[in-house]
Amino acid sequence: MGLPAADRSDSLRPESRRRRLLGPAAVALHRAVLGALALPAGRRGRGEPQAGPVRFLLAHAWGFGGTIRTTLTLAGALSATHDVEIVSVLRRRERPFFPLPEGVRVRALEDRREPTRQARALGRLPSLLIHPEDYAYPWCSLWTDVRLLRGLRALRGGTLVATRPALNLLAARLAHPSVTVIGQEHMNFLSHRPRLAADIARGYPRLDALAVLTEGDARDYGELLRGASTRVELIPDPVAPLGGTSTGEA
Repeated sequence: MGLPAADRSDSLRPESRRRRLLGPAAVALHRAVLGALALPAGRRGRGEPQAGPVRFLLAHAWGFGGTIRTTLTLAGALSATHDVEIVSVLRRRERPFFPLPEGVRVRALEDRREPTRQARALGRLPSLLIHPEDYAYPWCSLWTDVRLLRGLRALRGGTLVATRPALNLLAARLAHPSVTVIGQEHMNFLSHRPRLAADIARGYPRLDALAVLTEGDARDYGELLRGASTRVELIPDPVAPLGGTSTGEA
């Protein structure tokens, strides 16, 4: 049985018409723009990490998907001992597909339910900051870029946990040096499109840490980041407790 239409719209499409048409040119433009916006000397060496909240940078906190569900679960668990906030790049739904965790602040950088005139105008233009080979690219636009850039540059202190390759790369390049940046990989090391994989190799050494799901990915990313100061940690996805009791039978 397929998802209802409203929920299918929250699933990332495998490939966009924009990406197919623009191809390498879109990636080249993305790299040039990101390089121009990055802090002149990179994040390292320009300040010390500072205490603050734990923030999760998520593509669409109100949508449907495994990354969304595990992020909400982890944020809820951490809220018992930490100040936790979920920063959603987009909001397209009135009600979230999954319940939002209690005690966790949730905000959207771009709210598409009632777009302004400026948002509609820039929303027709393709994103320059989201990597064209990331599956989130079809969702995003130039207005998304404006909101993301402002949101990332405004953060000070604490820990920022990005949850997909395009967001990992942006956080690693654009977050203030006072912010500890952790990337999460929810996909297999070999599943990334070629030009995205190349930029991962160049960009992930700027991360403070990278969390992966499997022993194989811990090995592969560890080899990729050999010589970098980026810590690679194997952290399986959290799951919510199941109801019922054990019968003790095999």
